[in-house]
Amino acid sequence: MNELIKYKKGEMIFGPGDKPGKIGRVKSGLVKAYIVGENGQEIAIPWFRPLYFWTLAIEMTGMENKLYFEAMVPTEIVWATDEPTEAEAIKETMGQLMRLVTNFVYLMSDNSYGKVARMVAVLDEINRSKEYKKEKLAVTHKLIAQLTGLTRETVTLQMIKLEKEKIIDNKGRKVVITDREGLIKVIKQARN
Repeated sequence: MNELIKYKKGEMIFGPGDKPGKIGRVKSGLVKAYIVGENGQEIAIPWFRPLYFWTLAIEMTGMENKLYFEAMVPTEIVWATDEPTEAEAIKETMGQLMRLVTNFVYLMSDNSYGKVARMVAVLDEINRSKEYKKEKLAVTHKLIAQLTGLTRETVTLQMIKLEKEKIIDNKGRKVVITDREGLIKVIKQARN
């Protein structure tokens, strides 16, 4: 049996210790998965639809959830009590894991300038994607800090640097990429 539930922007879907008892698949919207560090800083996973993987893992393994899951924009989730077929589960899970691991590898190896540049590119891609056409993320320094593990202050310094190099135009909550080739160059250089 499936149940469609709508969540408002910023609404908590479930948190540490919660057992959803169902498998959730994001129909539309974006979900942030994060922990809260000892200093109170949110550290998010750079993965915008992690719900299926996490709820499947919790249901199949009985592991304890230690993350918060929050709607980043208005989000619709289909909750299913029926387990997916093995082929569906493997396909969905492997695709999500590949994206997550790739993002983590780059974010671990990039310098702070590269991390910020990469995340600006990822968030811009989401905002321009047909898959996420209904959602528009506010690209804030706080969000980039959460997704990269950097402090907000460090993100601000790197965003100022990107602005001075005329790679982005940063006006409030709207970041516009003015030089895509320059942004790609910064990202490639961060790997070296």
